[in-house]
Amino acid sequence: MLKINRYKSPEIGHEVTCTLEIKDKNLLNNKEGRLKKILEDALRADKFTILGWNEEHFSPQGYSCIALLKESHADFHTYPEHKSLVFNMYSCRGETDARNTLEYIMNRLNYPKIIFCNDIKVPVTKRSAKKII
Repeated sequence: MLKINRYKSPEIGHEVTCTLEIKDKNLLNNKEGRLKKILEDALRADKFTILGWNEEHFSPQGYSCIALLKESHADFHTYPEHKSLVFNMYSCRGETDARNTLEYIMNRLNYPKIIFCNDIKVPVTKRSAKKII
């Protein structure tokens, strides 16, 4: 008889959004693919499953990329004119997910100044929302 694995995701997901000050405009414009590589390496190091990518180079400047993950998504959006990068990640794998990914990114970027960081638990059900509130 065929066994069916009945996966049940956690009731609480995790989202991290950070704005980082980056002075390297070539990096913020993803010259040589360095920025995308940093995000890809961070996700793989944290054992996320990358399903696909979408990216856009803006004119005259700026870059966005998003990784569709089996566990949800992660993205970068840059503002070279403001010397900033926004990182956002949501994961349904667990309440503390994305922190290791962010730490890896911070290390590869030589610990830039954090302008803003929001690290929240995201309820998936009414019951889990009541636990958080």
